[in-house]
Amino acid sequence: MPPHDAFARFTPYELSFPDLSQARAHFDAIRSEADARKVEVRDPSAFVMLAATGQALREIRSAEDDPALIRQYGLLLFHSFHFCEEGEALYLVEAGTLRDLLDKDPDTSGWTPSFGETAGHAAGYVQLPQHLVWVRSEDGAPPESLDGFFWVRSGADHCGFLLALGMRGERPGFSVVDFSDLPLNEACDWSSLQAREEGGDFSSSIPGSELEGLYELRSVGEVLKLASRVLWRIECGEGGSHGVRPVESGGSGPRASELASRRIGRPSGAG
Repeated sequence: MPPHDAFARFTPYELSFPDLSQARAHFDAIRSEADARKVEVRDPSAFVMLAATGQALREIRSAEDDPALIRQYGLLLFHSFHFCEEGEALYLVEAGTLRDLLDKDPDTSGWTPSFGETAGHAAGYVQLPQHLVWVRSEDGAPPESLDGFFWVRSGADHCGFLLALGMRGERPGFSVVDFSDLPLNEACDWSSLQAREEGGDFSSSIPGSELEGLYELRSVGEVLKLASRVLWRIECGEGGSHGVRPVESGGSGPRASELASRRIGRPSGAG
């Protein structure tokens, strides 16, 4: 088993909220206020207007942060709140599994994500193999490694994703890219999109990528294609197992997550 498949790494959720007990207290306060005011917390716009949300945002932001980043902080808090409410559902996708999903064309016909309605969780975080998938968050910007993505069911028939990029041990933060208000009834179509007109979805132009077998997301279509295939695999596939967090030693390698995780491997009998 590749080292990056053995355990879940320290997550953006844990990096954003070093004191998880304090974060959970904030989330309890947000839920209490939302219930008292009958505010729908699955609506991101309504969520950020809560007084308890504002208090939490003031505590997680640094005084030196660019005020223009407030929307990104709000989205991160929104996804983190729902991640917590859904029991902090963390999934680690094995490298072989992800390669199968990106290199082949799984049959997802007839599938619509349940997202907690009949199976699975209404929110969670999917962690991908370290440094295997890369994304350019802006045109002309250098590519960043995709750690994974949050997902949330944002109402009866919509969902949202929040990508976490550039998680590195020497970096104090990370980048996020948001995809909101996506119709769930189109999810099975995302899996079969041809996102690039010239073909070659997920191929990478990063120097040396062919040697490492790296992937790159250059379009919204590729993001939706990857996310839908992974979530289909989580909801409908076999081969999942509960991950075991190893004991860290010597400070080498990525830091392990303290959260319970579920590892998503290949179905039994898959080659």
